[in-house]
Amino acid sequence: MNNLLSPDCHQRRLGRAGRFLIPTTFMIILVILTVLPGSVPISRADSQPLATGTDVGTIAYLRNGHEIRLIEPDGSNDRLLWQSPNPGVYGVLDLAWKPDAAEIAFSSDHEGNCSIFEVDIYAIRPDGSDLRRVTNAPTCAGLAGFPEGNVTVTVENYIVGGGPFFVYVQGAPGLLPVTVPAGGAATVTFNNVADFGTTLQQAVVIEGISRWVTPLTLVDVQPGQTVHAGTLQVTGAGLQNYGAHRPAWRSDGAELGFIFGPCSGMAHIAPNPSPGDRGELLQNIFDFGCVMDWRPSPSGSNQILYWSQVNEGIYQTTPGSATLGTKLVDTNLAGWVWQVVWLPDASGFLFSYTPSVFSSANIYQYSFATNTVTQLTFLNSAFTRNFSISPDGQQVVFELAATWDSATSDLWLMQIDGTNPHLLIANGHAPAWSGRAPQVPQRIYLPFTLH
Repeated sequence: MNNLLSPDCHQRRLGRAGRFLIPTTFMIILVILTVLPGSVPISRADSQPLATGTDVGTIAYLRNGHEIRLIEPDGSNDRLLWQSPNPGVYGVLDLAWKPDAAEIAFSSDHEGNCSIFEVDIYAIRPDGSDLRRVTNAPTCAGLAGFPEGNVTVTVENYIVGGGPFFVYVQGAPGLLPVTVPAGGAATVTFNNVADFGTTLQQAVVIEGISRWVTPLTLVDVQPGQTVHAGTLQVTGAGLQNYGAHRPAWRSDGAELGFIFGPCSGMAHIAPNPSPGDRGELLQNIFDFGCVMDWRPSPSGSNQILYWSQVNEGIYQTTPGSATLGTKLVDTNLAGWVWQVVWLPDASGFLFSYTPSVFSSANIYQYSFATNTVTQLTFLNSAFTRNFSISPDGQQVVFELAATWDSATSDLWLMQIDGTNPHLLIANGHAPAWSGRAPQVPQRIYLPFTLH
């Protein structure tokens, strides 16, 4: 590995969640049933560091495509945080620590049967508590707390083959199958659809990785009534991998950015949005963004770095911009950028890039002071893909894979200049390094005695 990262072996190149009141009697019964004599934990709004965390931060990473794990930078205390409830089918794709280290955002498809997205953004605390869905909230289980109505949706098929297709409307408990011959139409009825109040709820048709959605198929669900959502037309290839990928926090934690689809532009959403909120585009131009990162310094938190494959470059822009922004690094159409990450002091950024999926991928550093790019790793036939930077900006954790599309990889650490590369842990990918010790709600234990 030391040789692989040596410049001698590779020449430098670039190429609305409601509140519910619980009756007091029920609360008393609940406490009696669930609390043993001793102490009652009371959560407060403020947070405290986890005992296992340190000021150098903690690394979150993925294993086997469905486990979120935490590990200390010295390789100690590797532990499971969360895993997909159906790991043989569904998985986790990306991770991002909230700047205050109180939550981890991640993208997952494990609730694709009750969402208009194939992949949604979720958030969880670093002690494994308070899991919630951010895009298309609430979670599937959370739908039971809303008033309910019925919704009908008509599907018209203009492609060869009759499906079977699946139909979903936001707030429904699950998907409904429908077979529609080419040139035909069919109507499905959803019962027990959660009413999100004044929010109009979207319908979608699904076949494999393709989804058909139109702004016209929006419905105002009415409790105890049946309403029609409109007609969905199945035509063309549909939207591929429709969903929220690559979460990225704004430096103040007030917004989450994400890539809409695997490579179809940048979007943003509040971290605790109203039910049914899908987010909205970050720019007034369709930029085909594939990866993004928000500037770490609060004074410049409106600045964003992103890579556009179609527009062949890494750009700096601001939300609401009607232009692509300023191109900082040229990339080629055949190449790929896995990650773009600001340095903690915002003096520049790192990116992992391959000019060809058949060659190798390396990590590079861009300096704003000099407007230059410096190659940090020098791999000839391996790929440094996703990576993250330590809070002090002195180290990088990265995944190392044998091929660009390999399902397996290992996590390595190195100094920011590329020196002292060493294995952190085998069988890991998509690392995310917290900016401080992980924070969890402080729990105060009050004396409680049963009589």
